[in-house]
Amino acid sequence: HIYQFIIIGAACQGTKGQNRGARESQITKLEMEDQHSELKRESQITELEMEDQHNELKASLHVSLRELYGQDAQFRNFQLEAMLSLAEGVDTLLCLPTGTGKSLIYGLPPVALGPGFFSVVVTPLIALGKNQVRSLADELEVDARLFTNSSCTPEEQKKMAEDLKDEDGSIQVLITTPETLARNQLLRDALSIASDAGKLFCIAVDEAHVAHQWGHDF
Repeated sequence: HIYQFIIIGAACQGTKGQNRGARESQITKLEMEDQHSELKRESQITELEMEDQHNELKASLHVSLRELYGQDAQFRNFQLEAMLSLAEGVDTLLCLPTGTGKSLIYGLPPVALGPGFFSVVVTPLIALGKNQVRSLADELEVDARLFTNSSCTPEEQKKMAEDLKDEDGSIQVLITTPETLARNQLLRDALSIASDAGKLFCIAVDEAHVAHQWGHDF
């Protein structure tokens, strides 16, 4: 009798446990459905916010372009698409012929986004970097600076680094060389701080074909 009682008792406990487990499972399922619904709502809100930001930037880019080139100005092939792609945080490879306005893609967004935003351009030659500074200033009215180990004094480097970290900094395009970007800790720290603050729009590797011509180490 004791043996039977223990077996029956165990069976009764098991049935109660199953019922309790079923109820807990139903509660858990409802909670998971609620969490799923909440995540879905948050995702939809995030998508709408991103779409609003996307449209706002698109409008600002059009306004900035027309302020520079007149009311009839239009973007050329792939310029707007590339800028919006970068704004969404997508790594972008752009292959266009010479003279088709590649510099606009990294030069115009900081103008449209406002003070403190800037792009970094990595160029293989200092002479080319100097030409780019002049071109950006003349064509886009962009505040562009050249930051290299050999062409800037320590004081100039420090001043530019502080400007990059400033939320209302004036630099819109910073041009540098692979060597400087790899070895100058002052610049790397400033870029890291600006990136964390969401102020670094993009890093553009200009004349990227030289990586093939001169070797991947360069």
